[in-house]
Amino acid sequence: MVTIIVIGIVYLLMRDESVVQKRNNTPAAQALLPEEGETSFTTLQGEPMEVAPYFGDVIVATSWASWCPQCMTDIQKLGELVEPYKDKNVTILAVNRGEDRYTAERYLQTITIPAGVEMILDSGDFYFKNTAGYAMPETIVFDPEGNIVLQQRGELRLDELRSTIDAALE
Repeated sequence: MVTIIVIGIVYLLMRDESVVQKRNNTPAAQALLPEEGETSFTTLQGEPMEVAPYFGDVIVATSWASWCPQCMTDIQKLGELVEPYKDKNVTILAVNRGEDRYTAERYLQTITIPAGVEMILDSGDFYFKNTAGYAMPETIVFDPEGNIVLQQRGELRLDELRSTIDAALE
């Protein structure tokens, strides 16, 4: 009887580890989980920010920077996605591109940050580099399995985002 219980516990631990490994090998994990020793993400208040708890959701992640004129508009547009998806396991992230907290805060004081949009500072520009970022702003939608289902370069196109999110939720 004890042997069966031990085997069951070992099986559950191995199964959980394989789920974690599978999840950590996805494009979302490669983009949003800094390698050991890499600078991690922080909140606007300078607190460490973990993105892994959002894995399993549809994740909409937009890159932004203070030197990007279109980014101000796109951050506002992200707010339009919050209400329709608030109870549907959709996470909306705005990831700053390698700027220090002071620069990001000064820029954000010029706009209203939409409630429900997670603002992230990425001082090492880890996210943009690991998504083969090309243009600014740039928005990526990850499905619940962590795969990239849309990569928009340039201005945020809400209709395309909504239809991609809806398809990823099905």
